[in-house]
Amino acid sequence: MTDRPQGIKTAIIGFGRLAQIYYAAALRNLPIAEIVAVADPLEASRAAAAASFPHARICADYHDLFDREHLDAILVASSPSTHLAIWNEAARRRVPAFVEKPFVLVGELDHVDSSSEVRHFLMPNFNRRFWPSYRNLRDLCQSTQIGSVGRADFTLVANIRPWNSVTQHRLSPGEGGALYDLASSQLDLIEFVFGEKIVNLRAQSETIEWPDDHVRLSVELERGLRVSCEVGYTTRNCEKIAIYGTKAIARIENPNAIVHVDNRAHRKQKFPLADWMSDTLAFGLKALRPERTMLRYTIAASLAAFFEALSMRQPFSPNFDDAVWNARCLEAAVRSIREHKFIDVSATGAPAEDRNTNARQQQA
Repeated sequence: MTDRPQGIKTAIIGFGRLAQIYYAAALRNLPIAEIVAVADPLEASRAAAAASFPHARICADYHDLFDREHLDAILVASSPSTHLAIWNEAARRRVPAFVEKPFVLVGELDHVDSSSEVRHFLMPNFNRRFWPSYRNLRDLCQSTQIGSVGRADFTLVANIRPWNSVTQHRLSPGEGGALYDLASSQLDLIEFVFGEKIVNLRAQSETIEWPDDHVRLSVELERGLRVSCEVGYTTRNCEKIAIYGTKAIARIENPNAIVHVDNRAHRKQKFPLADWMSDTLAFGLKALRPERTMLRYTIAASLAAFFEALSMRQPFSPNFDDAVWNARCLEAAVRSIREHKFIDVSATGAPAEDRNTNARQQQA
């Protein structure tokens, strides 16, 4: 162990809306992160990066960052189709990488550098794990307060228009669409809340305004619980969770509201006045402190966890294995959409080294 570094020399790859609004604000409160370079192919994004980080090298091609800077870390917020190449280059150079979800796209797992020497360099940004309300839901599911869980519903419907204000890659062919953009987050959140892996799933897509802009999934967890999940692009935001236990129902109607626990035996109305008042108070407090809203808070917390782990020489959480497993779940969803049936999530589609390891273990 060595003393903590005073500044972790970091580059940002991709400076679209996510980086401009959320990363820049979070990094101002992380003095340990020294932003020395930013790469983005769009001139307007490079201008925004220069304004946010006036002392950083600004360039169009991320290869220039690796060639010209001695980097301690990279933050990858570019379009999903670039993630594989950027990760492999970072892994080759042994540079720790914080990578936005999805980690890689369908068919790319075979090409991921997954050697044991580089796995510890990756942290995927499954930021919803860091939201206190979702951690509260996880604690409730592990307690006896709501009883045995019989079913659960997860919904994440996003207003795509603000995200298209800088780049429109979410609607571009070959970028994964709503499935990879939104279900990547929700599938990880389902596993996080219930503390179990997904063993199989069924996915169905539909087109409402843009091609395949809505996806409905039914997932089965290790102990048999089935969870429904809806994700999609629309003109309004809707993110909510309902977990139905034998004793009570735990629900959150908006991530910036509070978690409600409704006792099945005593609940008289669906939305009592007390619930409305407590949610309104929560919204009001977050309006006064926007840094406490879900996206701003969780992205800042996820970045802080990345740099804290780096500075303390500790493993990342979430980590490489979480990113790869999430990619396997998404590949199973793609197969399910194509084949119209439930698909097991297994080592099929894993990087070649994983498959070889599994084969050796079975032979042993």
